[in-house]
Amino acid sequence: MPKIALITTGGTIASLRDEQRDETAAALGAEQIQALVPQRALGAAIMIDAFMNVNSCAMSLQQLFGLSQRIKHHLADPDCIGAVVAHGTDTMEESAHLAVLLVGSAKPVVFTGAQRSADAKDADGPRNLADALTLAASPLGRGLGVMVMFDGQFHAARDVTKFHTSRLDTFMSLERIASDQVHLIGRNTQH
Repeated sequence: MPKIALITTGGTIASLRDEQRDETAAALGAEQIQALVPQRALGAAIMIDAFMNVNSCAMSLQQLFGLSQRIKHHLADPDCIGAVVAHGTDTMEESAHLAVLLVGSAKPVVFTGAQRSADAKDADGPRNLADALTLAASPLGRGLGVMVMFDGQFHAARDVTKFHTSRLDTFMSLERIASDQVHLIGRNTQH
């Protein structure tokens, strides 16, 4: 059976709110993150890789480089049809852009995360992760390269930027893809 690598790195998608300390911190493991995802028929098994569990603002360049190498390693497996990276939003666009430069695969790589902690009443992480897995499993994702998925839209990593610290639609670009089903809205053919 084909598989999708789900690589977790921490960030708000893996965070819980600590009211006593008045902070949100990465606390969930990879299996707990996967358990939050609404089940969809993907046609692929999910292989979990708990790469690290830190807030993305604390990631070093060495860790970001290691993440790209880990993605590349998973995609080298002929049974792996794509990868999803659960990542914090502070450095997501930098990590995704580095993956554009270093991974070099036609298989889809989809970065996603959350603006709200996993224990928030209206957490956005489960939907974002489900949408990212749907794109990674879709034949339409092949050849699109590295993408960022947030709030029902997918963006080419080379064009995306985070424009707001707290809005759910925090990422913007000229190239995007709608979710639920995969529909290509715009595609830049220059690589």
